[in-house]
Amino acid sequence: MEITVVFQCPLQEMDGDFMTRGSMIGLPIMVAKALTAAVAIIAWRRNQKVVIVKYSDTYSYKNLGNKPSSIGELSKFLSVPDMGGGNNENRMFQGIFTEIKPTLPEYDTADVLCVSDFGWGLIDDGTKKLIENEKQNGMRIYGLNVYAQRPYGMFGYDGMLDGYYTPRDVCDSLWVYEDGECRDMG
Repeated sequence: MEITVVFQCPLQEMDGDFMTRGSMIGLPIMVAKALTAAVAIIAWRRNQKVVIVKYSDTYSYKNLGNKPSSIGELSKFLSVPDMGGGNNENRMFQGIFTEIKPTLPEYDTADVLCVSDFGWGLIDDGTKKLIENEKQNGMRIYGLNVYAQRPYGMFGYDGMLDGYYTPRDVCDSLWVYEDGECRDMG
């Protein structure tokens, strides 16, 4: 079993300083980076391969394989400000399913962990179908929310909004990080 870690990272470089945009600022982004690194280390200890997908309005990825020596590569990848502001979960999921998985066949059966504040936009019908197809093929999608004030995502409730998916609908299991611990949202 391999793992794909999706990391929401809307960073942009301005005048040599790192500036965060949107809701992933301060503590949430620091926690997201730390938890992403921790998940990668745990996966490596279990001899699992890891690919990290960093996204905002676009995405980039780094195949770290199952090499614990890749921790330096991971740190560098997470700190590079190559993202713009905002977020586009449709583009991120489409990228995972139609570009990354075909390019990296060793991740064909990988599960996905989304580390985010879940200020998601609406998931469109095409992306919904991609997600449903992957789940029918055995993929599981886990969510780890690093912004406890919004445990169910931007809509703040448990369910669909006019036929569109929320993080609660996409993730098979949703966790929230709060006060130094991760707890299952059920």
